[in-house]
Amino acid sequence: MRAAALLLVLLAGVVAAGYGHARTLHADREQRAADAMRARFEGYEEHVRYVARLEPDAIARYLTDFKGLARVRMFDADGAVQARIERLRYFVAIQERDRPDAPPRAPEGIAGLESDASRLDVRDDLRSVVRYTAARPEGGWVELTVYAAPFLPGGAARLRTTAGQPLLDSGVGLASEEWRVVLPFAPSFADVQPYVLLAFGVVVLGAIALLFRARQRRALERMAMERELAQGERLRALGLLASGIAHEINNPLEGIANWMAIGETGRAREGLDRIAALTRQLLRFARGQEQAHDAAPADVAETFRNAHALAAVSDVCRHVRTEEALPDGLCVRVPGAVLEQVFLNLLLNAGAAMRACEDKRVRVEARSNDSSVIVEVRDSGPGIAPDDRARVFDPFFSRSGGSGLGLSVSYGLVEASGGSLTVAEQVAGDGGEGACFKLELPRA
Repeated sequence: MRAAALLLVLLAGVVAAGYGHARTLHADREQRAADAMRARFEGYEEHVRYVARLEPDAIARYLTDFKGLARVRMFDADGAVQARIERLRYFVAIQERDRPDAPPRAPEGIAGLESDASRLDVRDDLRSVVRYTAARPEGGWVELTVYAAPFLPGGAARLRTTAGQPLLDSGVGLASEEWRVVLPFAPSFADVQPYVLLAFGVVVLGAIALLFRARQRRALERMAMERELAQGERLRALGLLASGIAHEINNPLEGIANWMAIGETGRAREGLDRIAALTRQLLRFARGQEQAHDAAPADVAETFRNAHALAAVSDVCRHVRTEEALPDGLCVRVPGAVLEQVFLNLLLNAGAAMRACEDKRVRVEARSNDSSVIVEVRDSGPGIAPDDRARVFDPFFSRSGGSGLGLSVSYGLVEASGGSLTVAEQVAGDGGEGACFKLELPRA
């Protein structure tokens, strides 16, 4: 949860930075649009000064070529309209008459932005006009009315005063500095591309980190489960050994009682020592899970004999003959408790497989090379069917009526120790079909 929260914070920071960058670019575009519009306004001022020197007929011809010009009114010095030259839908008309209700003279230059309600031949959104005035050489002045739509960025609705009100409703003249251009905020991919890529990278890296943590957590859970299975298999093995252990302890106890009755304390001491040795061996095996972290090398022959001493008291291995070909002093980089449990599982598995056989034998051989020690455990049982070879190490798979965990746990313990456990092909002439398990362990 903490990693996910950090990922969200980083992603929010990238998004905020990208948004801020897009807003900055948008403000630059608005400023450039305003500068361009001011330049157009200044250009129309040149037009009005030029038109102020023309006569009405020349102005009418000028309107036919200047499509953006809507109307020109010429005033005398008293403010009376001398002429009205106006673009209609398909032609330009000149009307020469006086108007006693003429407006007062506007200041030189841009008079303002307004909506021309008298223009019924154009759409409502195109009725925004800009008025310009300029003095005539012989007196009076001329007023040009120009359609604003062709050069306003997106229409007059995007012109706002600095207070945010529409310019048409504010009465602010375009010659002042109290207006600004408002463009729609629509950032393009190019504006935020670096931030999009950065956000994508943050998401990918965060996802990889979360997946790695989840995988690590699953690995730890799997290791914990494997330890629990290994410990459970030890307890199951102890359960199989229970009856034999009771027998092994009961016999010395009877002998101790007899020897004590006749005063032979030395013989009684031998029985007690035998019981103590068996108890220590059982305790060591039961605590093997805690000792499995010990990295001290294990002697193969000694570890196998410890496991065999335990297996020999079980019902399934009581009548199994064991043959050894294990050199002394051959050590492997595997904890002794782990190797002892693997040997015990293999012996109990062999004993269970040979339960119905008359000839019950197990042969253990070991050899070494420069980097590893190879141990083979063979039995004289019925062997493993070819169809079962691929499943023999699967959890809960068993043909002998057991739990199906002994070989699976052994496989996991050996793999975790850097070795391998496989089913080897039985060699013809070994005295039966049988099964052969091959251990390859790192040499100490």
